[in-house]
Amino acid sequence: MTKALDKQVGGDHYKTLKIQPTYYSTVNLLYAIESNIIKYATRHKAKGGAQDVRKIIHYAELAKDLNVDVPNRELVLAITPETYYTANKLGQLESFIVKHATHNSFKHSDEAMDSVIELAEEILSKQY
Repeated sequence: MTKALDKQVGGDHYKTLKIQPTYYSTVNLLYAIESNIIKYATRHKAKGGAQDVRKIIHYAELAKDLNVDVPNRELVLAITPETYYTANKLGQLESFIVKHATHNSFKHSDEAMDSVIELAEEILSKQY
């Protein structure tokens, strides 16, 4: 990891992670929307709570609405979703969100984003 990843402005919710969302998204060449979904799914318990989960829903809606005609890309990952969510000890629902968001960066799917929305709504109902 770089020295920039060793510091954090405003809290320590990323520094305590084995794999930070920014690093994961960058090395896997994920799009901004999916990167944000992963960031909020990873940090909601440590920082933003229900508001972060609502942001997951909003970004999934954006992914569906802004579905520009981007060609599908071959799924080649430097770090797999499984490695990411296992290293960071994410819960089952958060892990599924990470997996769907990662795959959506390579092959857009409204169904994947619908799943993200459903999973986030389940987190809201169970945890907040």
